[in-house]
Amino acid sequence: MADLVAQGPKPENRWRRRVTETPTDIGRTTSGFATPWDRQISRVHITVQMDGDRLQVEKKEDAKNPILYGGKELVRFILSPGEHFVIGQTTFTLSNERAKATLETPAPASEQAFSSLDIEKVQFSDSDRRLAVLNQLPDIIASAPSERDLYVRLASVLLTGIRSANTVAIVSTDNTDKIDVLHWDRRMFVGEDFQPSERLIRRAVDNDQTILHFWDRTISQISKLTIANENQWAFVSPLGGQACQHLAIYVLGNEADRGDYSSHRVSAEMQSDIKFCELVGKMVASLRDVQLLERNQSALRTFFSPIVMEAFAGQSLSDSLEPRSCEISVLFCDLRGFSRTSEVFADNLLELLDRVSQALGITTQRILTENGVVGDFHGDAVMGFWGWPLEQSDRVARACRAAVEIEQQFELLTHQSSHALADFRIGIGIASGKAVAGRIGTSDQVKVTAFGPTVNLAARLEGLTKQLKLPILIDGTTAQAINADSSSDICAVRVARIQPAGMNNTVDMSQLLSTQSAMKFDVVIYEHALQHFMDGQWDEARKKLFELTTETGPAKFLQDYMSTFDTPPAGFDGTIKIDRK
Repeated sequence: MADLVAQGPKPENRWRRRVTETPTDIGRTTSGFATPWDRQISRVHITVQMDGDRLQVEKKEDAKNPILYGGKELVRFILSPGEHFVIGQTTFTLSNERAKATLETPAPASEQAFSSLDIEKVQFSDSDRRLAVLNQLPDIIASAPSERDLYVRLASVLLTGIRSANTVAIVSTDNTDKIDVLHWDRRMFVGEDFQPSERLIRRAVDNDQTILHFWDRTISQISKLTIANENQWAFVSPLGGQACQHLAIYVLGNEADRGDYSSHRVSAEMQSDIKFCELVGKMVASLRDVQLLERNQSALRTFFSPIVMEAFAGQSLSDSLEPRSCEISVLFCDLRGFSRTSEVFADNLLELLDRVSQALGITTQRILTENGVVGDFHGDAVMGFWGWPLEQSDRVARACRAAVEIEQQFELLTHQSSHALADFRIGIGIASGKAVAGRIGTSDQVKVTAFGPTVNLAARLEGLTKQLKLPILIDGTTAQAINADSSSDICAVRVARIQPAGMNNTVDMSQLLSTQSAMKFDVVIYEHALQHFMDGQWDEARKKLFELTTETGPAKFLQDYMSTFDTPPAGFDGTIKIDRK
């Protein structure tokens, strides 16, 4: 493993990148290894790859300008560590130097800490050049395609802005056992490893301020560690912020006029360098925090409707998502026909995934439209709920409207035989009551869900839709609330009293219908039949069920149960016990 260092005509025209045994293209527009500053380099000019500890370099057939290696024009050659070649105005050097933080550095002859107030008082030297570099930083950060690429660009910015620096590094203290050097760069190849002082890094991070160390030159001549090449000083500046809280910038140099360690005097130029470094760090931290916030908000939009997102504005995300007990309405929606469809598309799982995603998209869209929260996905099922993080007095109505709209959407698709979702059906269970809702997991991976008996009941009701061949089943609390709303165009029709599998309490189970659909259903006749059934008058119940103009899922459910026993079993209280989930 080695690094290839590119240096163009200007100090900022630079990068240091890891090269491997995988062939890598380098040119003016190539990904990662690009040299946009040099018009004499073709769009794709060369291909490089490591062969042991040396680098194979080969010119592309359509590349125009020559490669100069050892004073000769070559199209193919092997580069050893420390050697270089030139294309146009850019020099490429192979480096096998390594970087690893160490505790074995000599103790500093002097240490100085810089508070925020100290830095604010410092006046920039060479301000025009430094400000020009800082002005480019937002674009550099925004356009970085990866973390690694950001560190490469950041190192280049620091070397450009701090002329006295020989080496800069981006280090991480996230690993408590060691300091990780995420990226580093050095102005010139010196053939010695870079070993930053772990003592200095930890001092700066622990104190959350820039720390400067001076070393005695007589000691540095003995040490071959971090002070190699007679470096006299180094400072570390933590980045801070949420996105960069474990990161710090390490800057190393050896110019004698930076200060006098014996008198703890730091030159104005050194103070200006430190201020520049801190400004770069703060800008990076701030912009990365904005990016993190945008990513979090983008991820949250998958779960929350716009009105909920607006409620989060100006609040702590951690506090807003804190789990708490609340009154909610929970909706479970499961796709029917998934197993059958998966067999048909066994050889084309990507198309199957696309169909399932489309189907689940219908469900999540309706949940979000009704200002609900999209909770867990379970394969071909999705959970939504209302009443958290915002209290919603109309949560029952919203959950029921979403359910009916989902059912109607899928019903329309069944009449479009060519549609990808024509074979899918849905089963929905809704329950209302107390639950605990909130975020589980970490701040980096937000997952919102609800849990408790109410959630379990909604899941059981969804499962029962298969047995009753009904699209939507709801519990008694939900049914009572929806029927009490005279303005609603949705109604609940009682189906049976059940004791779900694994539960001790009984539940009055109802089906949810639009008012228009309920008019087509012999509601009064079924209500009489159900009451006879619950009173143990099964013969009367059978007669009433026989009067129904069409056989329905609930009617067959009661008939099947009665046929199992012929007469009400001893102790029958009108409750049907469900023995499986």
